[in-house]
Amino acid sequence: MPSENPESIVKMGVEGGGVEFFREWNSDGAWRFTFKGSSMGFDLDEEWRSFDSKDRIGPGFYLTLNDAIAGFSTDGDWVHWSPIKVHPDYKELVWQLRVSTLSTLGDVRPDRRGYQDRRWARICGQRVSTERPNSDRPSSIIVRPGGTLDWILGASIAVFEHLRKVPMSTEEVAEFEATMIRVLEKRQNERRSAMRSTRSRGNLDAQE
Repeated sequence: MPSENPESIVKMGVEGGGVEFFREWNSDGAWRFTFKGSSMGFDLDEEWRSFDSKDRIGPGFYLTLNDAIAGFSTDGDWVHWSPIKVHPDYKELVWQLRVSTLSTLGDVRPDRRGYQDRRWARICGQRVSTERPNSDRPSSIIVRPGGTLDWILGASIAVFEHLRKVPMSTEEVAEFEATMIRVLEKRQNERRSAMRSTRSRGNLDAQE
């Protein structure tokens, strides 16, 4: 039987705040959902403020994760937050919910869409294209959700945006990631070539 203790299932963050959603098994044999998080005010000297689902619905629970997310973000702005983790049971649900929410909002913040779309896709286990422009074959580099390369790409984009103080567009993010993947592919091929050369020399030495 599932545990009755709260289990973290979705976590996302934004500059100056974050929220986490939980599920727990109730006596009726169904999941119920809550959330809690914290945020910082506009003034840097303001204290961090905590909030949770009790602020919205009192001591009760949400019956679905969709309701819990809608209760947290009534305007749908959560789709622009950065995903940190999504439980395997909810990857497809959260992905579809984000897609449908974006469609109702329209592309209201295109400056935030590029990297965030790709990040959400990876976290939710969706296929992320790493095909290079003007190439007839996909990249051999695999970007795994939450993996080291995924983190490096995201961190690199964040640093680049911070330095130039202007968010990257969807096209710029795609080109940036494609360029980094091309560099990694080149290094990977160079290492493989060096290993093959070393093995060949070893075989020749053995034959002599």
